[in-house]
Amino acid sequence: MNRNIKIIILFNFIFFVGFAQDQGSNFISYEKNEILNKINSLIINRPNFVYSKIQTQIASTSPEFSADIRLSTRVAKDSLIFANINYMGIQAASVHIDQNKGALIDRFNKCYIEGDAQIASNFLGVDLELLELEELILGLPIFYTKLDQQKVQTQVDSSGNLLVTFLGNIRTDSLEQKPVELKYTFDDSLTHLKQLNLVSPNDSLSLLWICKEYQDVSNYRLPYLVDIKITKLDSVIELNLKYNAVEINVPEIIEFEIPEGYEKCK
Repeated sequence: MNRNIKIIILFNFIFFVGFAQDQGSNFISYEKNEILNKINSLIINRPNFVYSKIQTQIASTSPEFSADIRLSTRVAKDSLIFANINYMGIQAASVHIDQNKGALIDRFNKCYIEGDAQIASNFLGVDLELLELEELILGLPIFYTKLDQQKVQTQVDSSGNLLVTFLGNIRTDSLEQKPVELKYTFDDSLTHLKQLNLVSPNDSLSLLWICKEYQDVSNYRLPYLVDIKITKLDSVIELNLKYNAVEINVPEIIEFEIPEGYEKCK
């Protein structure tokens, strides 16, 4: 092998190694404990108060659940979720959920429903406590804080996304153990959740949550366009959400009371 060929081979080798290093520099390598801590930090450090007008399109195999609505939504960390629901420009309902109870006012039929903090679960078909409903609205990994983190697995997919998977039981407030399959897909820097896949065999339910676009508001990264698909037995609900007019940490006094003359919905 002559000198010129050796120089060319050496140059190509150096170029290839340098190119491979440059390509890999876009991805950050984390240890498992660091990944788990970063995800916990996303949940713990969520905003204290969030307001958004959420444009919501609902399609369902049950026609009565299909609609195009607007949700004027307020989320107070660890304490409250409140939404006014507008349909065809008219305030149709209001929902108020805190740590102890939930209530829905049906303004069309002048009646109300009262229950526990899981009142929204009756519509979604997914058992969500206050924290999990917060997480779902804010684009955070629901149920993550209930996982046995020793069973959590992490890997990087072919696009550089970080996959966090779990197969096992989650703890519920009633101290029951519920088997679930969960897969969270994060960006490579662990700044936001891109996709959530949930399967609950006992409930014959699956949930797919995909954030198609994010927005940065006051140093927080929040969803902008979201698709949700919930499948339970033969029923399917699909939601398309668009988060408009987002405000962060501008708290409001939420006044909620059942109007005089309203009766319990039948």
